[in-house]
Amino acid sequence: MRMLLTATLTPCAAMAADADIGASGDAMLPPPTPLTAAQTLYLDVTLNQTPRGLLPFTELQGRLMAAGATLRQLGFPARGEDPVALDQLGGVVVRNATLLQTLALDVPLEQLSLPTTRLERPTETATAAAAATATAAGEAKAAATEAAAHASDATADAAQKVADKARDVADDANKNANEAKR
Repeated sequence: MRMLLTATLTPCAAMAADADIGASGDAMLPPPTPLTAAQTLYLDVTLNQTPRGLLPFTELQGRLMAAGATLRQLGFPARGEDPVALDQLGGVVVRNATLLQTLALDVPLEQLSLPTTRLERPTETATAAAAATATAAGEAKAAATEAAAHASDATADAAQKVADKARDVADDANKNANEAKR
């Protein structure tokens, strides 16, 4: 086995000795490998279970680093542009699935500077909807009353029933509008 290994390496050593590159074979360093060279990764990020999109990160010697701009995009109050190792962020849970190119971060809200998101309807929208409903109800009530006034005696009973029904609908609409205002 030793003889086979020597025979295999000898031609390479001879070629290196023959090459005139101005440096000895011992002085040349191998190129960086994936384990030693920094790699830029674009990862699909979720922050507190909310998708944030693809963002650039750097992996250096097995550590995931983020530039200041990336941290600010995520809501961290980062200053400067120097990369920060994610494992150095206190209280942050980092789940990196390199093969899936995803990164999940769980961060206490007090560490983030994010705008507040409201899930309920704004009061102005409810008030506008209530006003529109009340206007439509009033118009229906007025139309029904006018139709009843102009009806002949033969259709007066039918018109009265329609007017009564329209008033009921208008009353229900007003009730709904008042409830929407609350």
